[in-house]
Amino acid sequence: MKRAIALFITIGLISLISMVILHSFSLIDKGFNHIKEIEKINQTRVVISDVENILKVITKEIKDSDTLYALIGAYPPIADEEGKFMLSMEMNSLQKGININSIIDRNTTEPGQAKELKSKFYSLFNYIFNQYQVKDGELLLNYILDTLDNDIVERDVGTEIVINNINFLNGKIVNFEHFQKLLREYQNRVDDKNVMNIPWKDFFYFSKNNKETMIDCNFMSRNLANGLELEIDDSLNIEEENRLENGEDILSQEISCDMIDNSENDTEKDIYHIKSYDTNQSYLISGLVTYSTNAVDDSFKFIYDLKDKRIIDIEIEE
Repeated sequence: MKRAIALFITIGLISLISMVILHSFSLIDKGFNHIKEIEKINQTRVVISDVENILKVITKEIKDSDTLYALIGAYPPIADEEGKFMLSMEMNSLQKGININSIIDRNTTEPGQAKELKSKFYSLFNYIFNQYQVKDGELLLNYILDTLDNDIVERDVGTEIVINNINFLNGKIVNFEHFQKLLREYQNRVDDKNVMNIPWKDFFYFSKNNKETMIDCNFMSRNLANGLELEIDDSLNIEEENRLENGEDILSQEISCDMIDNSENDTEKDIYHIKSYDTNQSYLISGLVTYSTNAVDDSFKFIYDLKDKRIIDIEIEE
């Protein structure tokens, strides 16, 4: 039902996005006669500004979980009539997982005392390590924690990557590519192929902030729900039942808030801040924009806060 409602709403959103983009983009309004004279980076800055302004218009329509669900996903390319400008956009909810930077307890005040993993996350890592047969989960966790803390005191020999690689960013994990570098350090040491097969984005999201945010139960994966020991009522989702009957792997499939709406999950939902979309709370979505003009092709990633209606992070593709 959620997907059927979202499909109907999506048609309206796509029409709105197309109309707003074609009437709002500065590069279109200014024409293309001198577009080659504009540096590539400046074109991207213009597009970033335009995308933010357009999102402010579009996201005014996001008032509940159904319209939010419709917003998320990939949109067909949008072009001007002459085909000199084309833009495609994909958006995803970051609130479907746990902020990797928030798993460490940063409130430690004792000098020299190591900042440890928050106790509530131990069971999740045990689930991940057991589910995907990680050879040395303790060592891998030490690599993660030593990357997240700001010191260079090793929890295990070699787990402070920055000691041997001064270009390695220490103190937070800013994106998935950064996290993959960490995984490769562990893999090269242990020869553990399984670690690269873990669907890490089922469990965590990666950004520059370290706030512990809510988990949207309409976007979280079944994998994460299992890792957080939630009771799932599959009788409320016919699509998932069909996948089970067909023998499909559904670990990465989304669940819904209704499927975990029972008293047995109240404690876990409170501990991990699991709830549905709330317009009064900060809510982050990630986006990928690809655009082309008669002069350049370029793309960039962004993180947008639905509550504050602004882009809070930009990563320009190289």
